[in-house]
Amino acid sequence: MILGSVSLSHRARVNLALLGLLAGAFLTGWLAFSYATAPARWALVAHASAGVGILLLLPWKSMIARRGLRRPRPARWASIALGVLVLVSIAGGLLHSSGALVAWGAYTAMELHVGAAIAAVPFAAWHVLARPVRVRPSDLSRRLFLRTGAGLALASVSYAGGELALRASSLPGAGRRFTGSYEVGSFDPDAMPVSSWMFDAVPTMSEHVKSGRVKALGTTGKTRSSVLPNTPTLDEAGVPGYEAVIWLGIMAPKGTPPAIVGKLNAAVAAALAEPAVRARLAELGQDIFPPAQQTPQTLGALQRAEIEKWWPVIKAAGIKPE
Repeated sequence: MILGSVSLSHRARVNLALLGLLAGAFLTGWLAFSYATAPARWALVAHASAGVGILLLLPWKSMIARRGLRRPRPARWASIALGVLVLVSIAGGLLHSSGALVAWGAYTAMELHVGAAIAAVPFAAWHVLARPVRVRPSDLSRRLFLRTGAGLALASVSYAGGELALRASSLPGAGRRFTGSYEVGSFDPDAMPVSSWMFDAVPTMSEHVKSGRVKALGTTGKTRSSVLPNTPTLDEAGVPGYEAVIWLGIMAPKGTPPAIVGKLNAAVAAALAEPAVRARLAELGQDIFPPAQQTPQTLGALQRAEIEKWWPVIKAAGIKPE
């Protein structure tokens, strides 16, 4: 094939292919970012393959662009801006994936990759509306679909080959995670590739919160935790009425005489009044009920209220014991 000229039909096909690849790259990139877990691997493969496909079409598109620049057309700057942003986004992706330049100062290659792609969206939309590609019946032929499939396969194989070569090299990109990130769970919020949300017990996270490695948005009790007194409750943080706590109680078999229940309750209350016990429970993030509430009647009322609160949720979610 001679690359010196491109027919009108070929120009339409190249532009149509580029449009499809750009849309596919944006969609799969968004999916990979949204998942950030195992399914992101496949979205990332499709995303990178689309990027390789765009690179493979650049020689043909460059000839089309050179011919277009010779003719005066309105809003030519928007087309040029679209092309530049696409190239910048691809460059950012290559810098990040290879590890050649992951970050410079406060900015990262991934931010360049994503930022340029997002900035290109309005220009791509304008380009589609202002300069639509005329699709002919021959552009939808079986032969063309076979060629398109072969092109996508070539892009995927090219990406796989490049990835294998990268893994065998000494470049930093060889150590990327399956999601494309370099983060390996350092508890450093600035290094994490996505915003990670979690619900966990106060004792598990308190040290990370106090050290500043994790930011606590709120605790789930009615009152603030004694371990994290500076952390508001979710009710205080803007979620009115939210309360979900784990509580502990000591039960006796049904039919236990009230006198025995009273003796057990007195012994437990006496133990909870011991300074050493209270200090140890405080270390574990456990808030102790006031003495007036350490009664069988209070525990029974709490249990009934919790059943009434959570039973509709259990039924609606279809939760079953296992």
